[in-house]
Amino acid sequence: MIKLIKRIKRRHKEKKLRKQEQKNFLNKIQAYKKFTPLKLHLGCGSRLLEGWVNIDQYVNDTDNFLTLNYNLANKLPFDDNSVDFVFHEHLLEHLSGEEGLNLLKDAYRVLKPGGCMRLNCPDLDIEIDLYIKNDEAWKKNLNRCQRLNYSFLGMGHKYMYNREDVQRVLIEAGFAKQNIHELEFNISRCVELKNLETRPNSLYFEAVK
Repeated sequence: MIKLIKRIKRRHKEKKLRKQEQKNFLNKIQAYKKFTPLKLHLGCGSRLLEGWVNIDQYVNDTDNFLTLNYNLANKLPFDDNSVDFVFHEHLLEHLSGEEGLNLLKDAYRVLKPGGCMRLNCPDLDIEIDLYIKNDEAWKKNLNRCQRLNYSFLGMGHKYMYNREDVQRVLIEAGFAKQNIHELEFNISRCVELKNLETRPNSLYFEAVK
């Protein structure tokens, strides 16, 4: 009987804690929705950007940055046409092709008309070129078959893109072809999107809704 009472109390405490966490989450969302401009940094990991809502599944709360602990496999918890900017760096390749497309579609949904998303990801064509060249620096003491597999699977990658495929998936997500622009490392058409990147030798795209 004593064990049963303890179990009931523990479950009640856990339920109460989950309710409080949900309440805190919803309060955060309501507060963030008031920000102007509203800027979402998706898949932030441990890298938090000042002035951005930094979103990832296991991001830690901090007093100095805006954070949201959220699984990006779910739809973004923001209204249609409510977000000014979206940024993600080396996130897309960690999702399957279907998951990546769904994320981009949802980013398109939440962006305001005229809002902009900037993304970067590894370039499949670079990896293939280095494989063909049998580049020693690229191989890192592996044979080239091992190194190419590492590029795909060893870093948790699920789907690799080249420039043609990034353009395809952005169009499928809803962006008009004429509003998709390939750019260079840390070079942007928008002040808010300049100098955000830490990964050179990648693909860099901006898409405007």
